[in-house]
Amino acid sequence: MRLTWKDGVTTVLAGVTVAIVFAVTQEWDWPLLGSVTAGVGVLAVVGLAMCSLGGSTSAPRSMKDPYTIIMSVLGAGAVVLIVIGLFTGSEPVFVALAVTTLVMWLVSTAAHLVGGGRGVPVRPAPAA
Repeated sequence: MRLTWKDGVTTVLAGVTVAIVFAVTQEWDWPLLGSVTAGVGVLAVVGLAMCSLGGSTSAPRSMKDPYTIIMSVLGAGAVVLIVIGLFTGSEPVFVALAVTTLVMWLVSTAAHLVGGGRGVPVRPAPAA
């Protein structure tokens, strides 16, 4: 399989994620990123956009598929980190959310690259 424009957009958003982490942790005073709690909210929105774009090229998958299991666990973890981050304003939780988001992007892009993005198993060509 090949990568699509959606993978390109999610890659740009992954770069934005890294920039957000530096802006918050290094106190760059960017608008809307004045606190860790605000950073968690912005990362949640960016992560949702990445998820919407990254998963939209995939056909439905079985719940037994390793990709589905990995992404489900990471996604549930991200939701938990968002809730904790919004209530506590903890910088380590904020950074953990960013790392989780970037790992999900990496797994998704790698799956699209090697052909796992469509949910179609690779089968040998029929014998002639």
